[in-house]
Amino acid sequence: MQVILTDGDMSSLENMQRNLELNHLTSELGADIIYDPKCAPHLVQVLRTLLTSNRSRASRSTEQTEASIAYIASVIRNKDTFQYFLLLAEEARLSVLDITDDFQPLNLLPYMLSYDRTSVRLLQISYSFS
Repeated sequence: MQVILTDGDMSSLENMQRNLELNHLTSELGADIIYDPKCAPHLVQVLRTLLTSNRSRASRSTEQTEASIAYIASVIRNKDTFQYFLLLAEEARLSVLDITDDFQPLNLLPYMLSYDRTSVRLLQISYSFS
């Protein structure tokens, strides 16, 4: 299993890693990284590279591999920037699904009880090989 986590706070990274382990997930996950339109092309390029790397390795061998999935938890700070990210993702053949309503976070940490999470969106991103 390969997991790539991004955040500036080590306790957040440890919490994300533990959450992935508890849910038996293999994924890449970023937190709050869709806010600067100058970064969007780079983010899409990194996502495409990560999401296609396992598949291209498997195509050179006889092993079967599951499709890679990335998750981004982010506040949509600017709708134009988010729409720009979605456009770039579509051009790169990335599927972006908002799965916020399907996976409500648990209140495991005391500080989360006072944290307003209504503006946080959980996005599932995959590459369309077809």
